[in-house]
Amino acid sequence: MQSETQIICTIGPASSDEKILLKMAKAGMNVVRLNMSHGNHQTQENVINTVRKINTEKKLNIKILMDLEGYRIRIGKLAEPVEIRDKELILLSADKCQTDKKCLAFDYTGDLKMIPTNTDLFIDDGHLRLKILEAVDNSLLLKVIQGGVIKSRKGINIPEMKMPTAFLSKQDRKDIQFGLKNQVDFIAQSFVNSAASISLVVDEIKRKKGNCLVFAKIENAEGVKNINSILKACDGIMVARGDLGISLPVYKVPIIQKYIINRCNRLKKQVIPNRCQSY
Repeated sequence: MQSETQIICTIGPASSDEKILLKMAKAGMNVVRLNMSHGNHQTQENVINTVRKINTEKKLNIKILMDLEGYRIRIGKLAEPVEIRDKELILLSADKCQTDKKCLAFDYTGDLKMIPTNTDLFIDDGHLRLKILEAVDNSLLLKVIQGGVIKSRKGINIPEMKMPTAFLSKQDRKDIQFGLKNQVDFIAQSFVNSAASISLVVDEIKRKKGNCLVFAKIENAEGVKNINSILKACDGIMVARGDLGISLPVYKVPIIQKYIINRCNRLKKQVIPNRCQSY
């Protein structure tokens, strides 16, 4: 009996060459994942065209999954990586950094008072941990608990912060248009925490007369809580274990993943338990 399990590989600069993609296809890659948080439309389109070329020449059927950025706070673009050390005080600024103190820009556009103080802030999938001390002007003052190297556009997680339940950014709309133009097979939305948030993506695709499946990425406690209503609004689920392990106790993640897989199987919905990174 043929297995219905497929291998999804995230493609980045180290794996976008045609020879590398062909080797990955021969090794069993079934789906290419494009992370729209990195690169640009030109580099992503190059990968799509290369995959389609391989499909034609080798008579394969490698599919394309486009992963939207969704509502996520990120570090701004850095000229070079920045190292922060334990016990240091740094600023995260919503404006351009103009201070002698160690300062990093981030792309949060809301009211900083809505970000809870005396709580943890994580950068780069939890590799770096900081404590939010207070809001200063249009910046957050943080104390480094677990330092390391920060790179451009790395994600920021604030587990205690309540995220918008329904939000589709201008960039997501542009990326959806790009994906439909290039006839991608799947579109996944990040940080889905309600049926309303994934319905925005579904409605946008329908409005543009697109024909692709829509996946909701479950990455926080609210998404887990609302999994049943989210499942009704989309074609499948992607369990993002890295971010789940930040917003929830790590020991709960395997149990939650099995629960979500079970719910998807019962409803005959597709599920991606984890993904193979090939950057």
